Amino acid sequence: MVTPRGIVEKNCQVPRMSTGPDIHHFIMGSEGILGVVTEVTIKIRPLPEYQKYGSVVFPNFERGVACLREVAKQVRRSSVLNSCKYTSCNLVQGLGLGVCWCSSLDY
Repeated sequence: MVTPRGIVEKNCQVPRMSTGPDIHHFIMGSEGILGVVTEVTIKIRPLPEYQKYGSVVFPNFERGVACLREVAKQVRRSSVLNSCKYTSCNLVQGLGLGVCWCSSLDY
């Protein structure tokens, strides 16, 4: 993006939008006030032969982190790794598991 002062900004290079507010929405909605997009890089990945989704419930946070670290070391890495605390999840409370940690995997 080139700002109105002519400065070239290339600091929007993040793999996912989990790093805070999506700066791209600010730029697209600014109608040129914040700057003009002059170059776009798109990373294209081939579609996997199959997709596998799953969730794993861990007894505590430490066990969940240990599992996520092991998955990250694998040759076939997951495209999405997400951990969340399910204390308010109706499913977990309905199963009587109490406080637990869950990791979502998307291969």
